[in-house]
Amino acid sequence: MFLNHDLALSSRYVPEAEKAENHEKFSMVWLPSVSPKRKTLRKIATIQLFTNRQLNMSQDIRRKKVKELVEYVQQCSEKGLPVNIGALKRTRGYFKKLLAIFEGIIDERLKDPTNVKDDVLGTLLKLVQDQELSVDDIRHMLVDLFIAGTDTTSSALEWAMTELLRNPEKMKKAQIELDQVLGKDGSIMQESDIANLPYIDAIVKETMRLHPGGPFLIPRKAEEDVLLCGYLIPKHSIVWVNIWSIGQDPSVWPNPNMFSPERFLEKNIDILWIGKKDVSSDATGK
Repeated sequence: MFLNHDLALSSRYVPEAEKAENHEKFSMVWLPSVSPKRKTLRKIATIQLFTNRQLNMSQDIRRKKVKELVEYVQQCSEKGLPVNIGALKRTRGYFKKLLAIFEGIIDERLKDPTNVKDDVLGTLLKLVQDQELSVDDIRHMLVDLFIAGTDTTSSALEWAMTELLRNPEKMKKAQIELDQVLGKDGSIMQESDIANLPYIDAIVKETMRLHPGGPFLIPRKAEEDVLLCGYLIPKHSIVWVNIWSIGQDPSVWPNPNMFSPERFLEKNIDILWIGKKDVSSDATGK
């Protein structure tokens, strides 16, 4: 669909909740894929924010947050309390609050010209000085990054733990691998350990196959009549791509309803990313 009809289906259908504060006019998620502004924002995100250098610089922050999460889970376990990973609801009020929070952080940074930091916000503010971005662009980009980094992560973590609790033999395999790599002294996993944890990696992939961060891709809107798989899609129709059903396709995934991380160890299968959602792929490109 995207190979042959990407231009005709390049527009997005924007839900009312996403129109708060004109978010859809600044967001690289909701701007049409052919929009020059969206291309600029994605280029900045790729070249300026998600480089190895930037990711390495923020590794200490991620390590700190992982430590806090582990300590929180430990405390809940000792007290017999449920672990509340957290959930987000997208509403107009929610967007306004988020934008106000980021606006306050930006204003605080701008008040002191000597307070120059080589972090994500510092990088973006340099682009404002170079007139490549506006402050509004930054506010809305930070909202996109915040939602992408929290909502989907908490959902994946909850489902991974659910599947492991339902499949104790898989949990045991994961524990054995962690003990072999990290030891039994309670050491916190470092990002450099990930390459040595193939079964944990397979658990993450299998979780995303069965429980993608969203069952559908961002909804598209047809800019013209489109003939797709023998069906006529009229102009202005909303097109939904069902990622969940792709992950359940028995022609690609044997026993698709079964939680089996081993499928990612035994065959050349991976999870490819399109935007913020996941899509199944095997060696043949299915």
